[in-house]
Amino acid sequence: MVEFAISAALMLVMVFGILEFARAVYTYHTVENAARLGSRWAMVRGSECIAPSCPATTDTVKTYVQSQIPLLTAANATVTTTWATGTGCYAGPANAPGCVVTVTVSYPFTFDLPFVSKTLLQMSSTSKMVISE
Repeated sequence: MVEFAISAALMLVMVFGILEFARAVYTYHTVENAARLGSRWAMVRGSECIAPSCPATTDTVKTYVQSQIPLLTAANATVTTTWATGTGCYAGPANAPGCVVTVTVSYPFTFDLPFVSKTLLQMSSTSKMVISE
């Protein structure tokens, strides 16, 4: 019985550790995907877009990105959108075709295990794309 108690305790610690690590990987993957989807969404909604949701603004990109975060608390996500002028970007608004849009998404993550430090891990990802419309 003593041997079973020791081995069962070790096995449970390993199983819950694997589950928490999988949750951390899922969170990072979701943040990374949300940044990519956000930059793609802003890329096709530049200053020359004629769709009803055009042109993209910082607030509309944030709203869209937060809608693309399943199983996480979307309100905890920090979304930063910037438009940069540079090579290939003609004189005009920063969200004109040829300009670069950058979307950065950050999300706080903590492990939910007893006896483990409640250290906050800031998961962050950045995606850049050239505006096409």
